[in-house]
Amino acid sequence: MFTKFSRTLFLLLILSLLFAGIGALPARAQSAAVSMEAWAGYNGYFKYGQWLPVWVELDNNGGDLEAEIQVRVNMAIFAVPVSLPAGAHKVVPLYVIPTNFAREIKVQLVDQNQQEITSRMVQVFPQANYTYLAGIVAAERGAIALLSGAKIPGLERPMVLVDIPPAELPEQSESLSSFDLIVLNDIDTSLLSPRQVKSLQEWIGGGGRLVIGGGAGALRTLSGLGEALNPVVFSSLAEVESADLAPLAVFAAAESIQSAGKVPVSLVKADEADIVAGDDRMPLLVEKRFEKGWVDFIALDLSQTPFNGWSGTPLFWQTLITPGGTYPQNMPMDMSMRQLRASNIPYALSNMPMLNLPSIGSLAVLLGIYILLVGPVNYIVLRRLKKLHLAWATIPALTLVFAGGAFGISFSVRGTNVVLNQISVIEPKSGTTANVTSYFGLFSPGEKAYQVSVDSKGLASPLAGFNGEWDIWGPGMNPTANTQPAMTYLQTQPIQVRCITVAQWSMQNFMLEETWEDFGTVE
Repeated sequence: MFTKFSRTLFLLLILSLLFAGIGALPARAQSAAVSMEAWAGYNGYFKYGQWLPVWVELDNNGGDLEAEIQVRVNMAIFAVPVSLPAGAHKVVPLYVIPTNFAREIKVQLVDQNQQEITSRMVQVFPQANYTYLAGIVAAERGAIALLSGAKIPGLERPMVLVDIPPAELPEQSESLSSFDLIVLNDIDTSLLSPRQVKSLQEWIGGGGRLVIGGGAGALRTLSGLGEALNPVVFSSLAEVESADLAPLAVFAAAESIQSAGKVPVSLVKADEADIVAGDDRMPLLVEKRFEKGWVDFIALDLSQTPFNGWSGTPLFWQTLITPGGTYPQNMPMDMSMRQLRASNIPYALSNMPMLNLPSIGSLAVLLGIYILLVGPVNYIVLRRLKKLHLAWATIPALTLVFAGGAFGISFSVRGTNVVLNQISVIEPKSGTTANVTSYFGLFSPGEKAYQVSVDSKGLASPLAGFNGEWDIWGPGMNPTANTQPAMTYLQTQPIQVRCITVAQWSMQNFMLEETWEDFGTVE
């Protein structure tokens, strides 16, 4: 039989469970109303420390919703805001840098209170930086798969081929940095956005190689690339005998091409200096240097005849990609250039002249004033007052007052300064553009959290070498030992970095990668 106290306790328990269930209803309702699918771009392949696009498809079957897509990587959160009106369907890219040892990442959709609405796990496949990564943007891979048989001289580089749907070519060139080669074959590039084409252009300018296939689909493949990425002018389509393709076999130093029938070939016009195989009547291979990279046009469909039946196809690819394909001898096999630069920048960021100690001259004057006060001035005053015996009290008192005054003046001048230090590495390119990597260090005199906005269209990330499992963000950032909230890198315009928690008299760092289109020229 229940006592009065037991009944009261039982009633409180029932009420608490009821209210807990009611409190969970909105989150459950939102989760049911919003469906989400997520997948990693490039089939999840990326090189250590490089950007990887993650694609998120959202359907909102409920009311209007303001949310964020987030991926947490140790002590950093990469996020992008998303507005979902009722009935909205959106596909949104989020750029992340997974760890070297990640095998999957969690993609979350959170509301404005940072409460999870729904989530998905996405597989990723990190690759060492000496891997030769080739992106295939084609209607079908076909004979392009024989590219995997190419052997680049020097350090043996594992060859990985990745299929990329045209719609998933990113608009941020930074996320193409994992690739050594991109092949376009028999696709309609007129469907690409201007930013996608610009991204390809920026990637090539940084040292990438773009190979464009010809044949029956040449005009479609060339149509949207613009003048900058077009090494040829398309004229017509013709069919030729295998004997007419002999210059390709000579170029590859391989056996001659034998084909049962005629082969479709794109007839194009190109600068004579750019023709590598063939002649100005029928250029078969045209190569144009674009800043630090290359653009190659091959007059044949790369997935079809004759490449699918020619024993020299791997040699052809090997000869084509070897210039610029050898891994630099002075580069470590597990680090990229952006990692090497970032590893030493914190020392430079911490060099802030405004926080330096006073000069020796200033310290000498201050010490002289102190000696005068404690010594002669103190003695003369006490002697006139005929109270020399009080020197045992006045000397410590003067010392305390002087020290406190010096500290107070110093603190008022510099002790409350919040300093944002910035170092930018600018790499001018042809024309008026430049690649810019900016490193920021936020110094705080007290323990506090900050938010920084940067007027940029680039990508912000932690500043570190990305070498370990948890210490990739830098020393002292072990998530198992650090209770500070994760810094959030919001991919908006302007870029926002939230939750920059800085300990007293310490500095927190981050970096930003972007392209300036109106940098100008350097003489």
